[in-house]
Amino acid sequence: MIEKIEYFRELLITNLILPMKKLFLSFAALALIVSVSSCRDTTEQNAEETAESLQIDAENNLDKAGDAIDEAAEDTKDGLDNAGEAIEEAADDVKEEVKDATSN
Repeated sequence: MIEKIEYFRELLITNLILPMKKLFLSFAALALIVSVSSCRDTTEQNAEETAESLQIDAENNLDKAGDAIDEAAEDTKDGLDNAGEAIEEAADDVKEEVKDATSN
């Protein structure tokens, strides 16, 4: 009779341990899936933030380049205006000299 009791005791323990073991492994697998999924979401979020940051930097750099081009164009216009004025002054001087030379 003791042998039967021990047999049933071992059978009962085995039947309790296996479902508990399966339950534990199921929870462990679920925890692994959740952690991987959470990590993936964080990685995607970081990638999106990096892309947005790069886009903002590119826009800022383009704005700076546009400003530099505008400034260079204004400087070129001012330089051409100054050159035109210098040419007109030189032409006036030549005209005066020609008048002086022909009137003498």
